[in-house]
Amino acid sequence: MCCHPTKDAQALLSCRRSGDDQPALQFTDSEYTEVFISFCQRKQLQSAHVQMIKDYIGNMSDKHPGLVLHMLDVLDVITNYADSEAEYVARAHDIYLGQTFISNLENVRSFMR
Repeated sequence: MCCHPTKDAQALLSCRRSGDDQPALQFTDSEYTEVFISFCQRKQLQSAHVQMIKDYIGNMSDKHPGLVLHMLDVLDVITNYADSEAEYVARAHDIYLGQTFISNLENVRSFMR
């Protein structure tokens, strides 16, 4: 799984708008890491593959707190149906790269342009 979102997804979800001097709400790197580690500990996820998910979520969401937590909620649901961590990572990959996930966010006011 690549840890960089597609250009279309990044354009839709980017919280920092070019040329916009308005403040952007986002986690610092340490805050984001703390939130993600807490999630992984709760779900008992430990493999190196989880780092790829962390990088992908951070890059795709630009560490926007609402979007980070939404994406972790999506992961929370799939852990109930995955038999192994490898299957979990594969499902996360399919969900985040799927058009349905991006389409569901298109009408979220925070990400509309």
